[in-house]
This record gives sequence, C-alpha cells and structure tokens, in this order.
Amino acid sequence: MATNLLTAAEVAKQLAVSQRFIYDLAARGDLPSIRMGGAVRFDPKDLERFVKSCRQRAAQPMPGYPGAPKVVNVRVSSPTGESELAAYFRKAGVRLQTRLNERPPQRKKP
Repeated sequence: MATNLLTAAEVAKQLAVSQRFIYDLAARGDLPSIRMGGAVRFDPKDLERFVKSCRQRAAQPMPGYPGAPKVVNVRVSSPTGESELAAYFRKAGVRLQTRLNERPPQRKKP
C-alpha cells in the first residue's frame, strides 16, 4: 500500500477550513477516515470524492441572459384594464405596487 495518507492539518489546509471541522466531518462519517491508535489519517481519494459530493448545482441564470427561463406575459382582458387578481386585491382593500420603486403609502397611527 503506497498511498500517502493526509493528516487533519493537511486536509484542513487544502480545504481552507479548521482542523476541528475536519475532525467533526470524520466523526459524523461525512469524510471517511483511517484511525491508527490515536492518529487519524485521510486518504486523498476519499478527500477528492468528498469534495465532489459537496458541489452544488449552479443557480438559475437571471432573466434576459442566454439560457434564462422565458418570461411569461399576462394579458389583461377585462374592460377596466386590470387583471382578475388585481381586482380581487382592490376589492379586499389592498393597494398593489405598479412599479418596483413605488411604495404603498404608510398608514397613519391612531
């Protein structure tokens, strides 16, 4: 067996985390470890598999960029020019924002 095992300090340095975090990962079984007496060592292949398992999928691109989800346009077909949802909120007494930078008026305190 010619594998060069790594110490917790070496693994922590490679991942830019604390040694305590590496020991916690090993104790939980998230990062496979090899115990020899009081020493804990890590196989570089196990470390590589662990890092790959931690990768997250890329976030969705912002609208307007290539590969972005399509924007859905809603047409208003009511005679008053407002959608059914807007009419519902209006009847409930809720004022809707029509622009991103417009804020509803503040209620006066009694």
